[in-house]
Amino acid sequence: MSWRLSWPPSKRRLRHDSRGVARGRPEWGRVALRTIKKLVVPLALLLIPAFFVKRYLVHPSPSRILTKTIRRYSTFEFYSDTTTVRSSIPSLQGTYEFTYARPNRLRVQFRGLLNDELVVADGTTLYVYRPAVNQYRAAPAPQQLPDELPGGQPMLKLSLLNGTMPVHRLGNARYRGRAKWQGQWVHRLRVEAEDGELGEGGVADMVLWIGAEDSLIYRSDTTLALGTQTVTQSLEHGDISTAPPPAGAFIFEPPEGARPVARFQKPRLESDTDGKARRGTSEMQD
Repeated sequence: MSWRLSWPPSKRRLRHDSRGVARGRPEWGRVALRTIKKLVVPLALLLIPAFFVKRYLVHPSPSRILTKTIRRYSTFEFYSDTTTVRSSIPSLQGTYEFTYARPNRLRVQFRGLLNDELVVADGTTLYVYRPAVNQYRAAPAPQQLPDELPGGQPMLKLSLLNGTMPVHRLGNARYRGRAKWQGQWVHRLRVEAEDGELGEGGVADMVLWIGAEDSLIYRSDTTLALGTQTVTQSLEHGDISTAPPPAGAFIFEPPEGARPVARFQKPRLESDTDGKARRGTSEMQD
């Protein structure tokens, strides 16, 4: 078929209705439309699989994911969440509410079978309260919070918020695929620690669940080496917020009857007639 481009199009190449009014496209327009269709359809067939491969099969490098996460946390002026702790050892299970304000205000409320504890740093004084013995300790708060809680328990979250967690301390990260978590896509990275440097004491390795869109850590599955025993533990972070906390969040008021001490009494477990554990105190000191 041969055709010739001319403008304006000849009325002889247009369809006419009963009143003699030209309708439809000129012949060259129909040819151009067919040509475009022939190009668009194959191009779409190429782009759609490429988009699928990039979104679901090809992933960014683990170091890039971790770098974005570290940078994101280091910019937060405020951060709070509620963490659920699941463990292969029942006594290590529980929850804790975490509230942070840069540079040295903190509130961590632990609720568990054996480790109920409240840590409050108001910017001037650092308090640790244990309800099992109704005692608390007070010490000057540092200018910047350390990467570990009082008692020497490292916390990865504090390292990230303090901006003191470089990528190289996360060891060799391996990508473990994407997954759905609470309605959103997350990257799963397995990170092998070197000498417990992950910020979780005795950690052999950790799987981090990091939001694909916001770079926040929503879950971490850890394997801990406690002496000769291997313990698995999962931390699930919910109710994450970077808004300023409520007024009074960093104020500590000793409960009635609580007394200040230099060292805590250790809680003692006794067994009743039903075989259930109950709390007591001993004269042993920390």
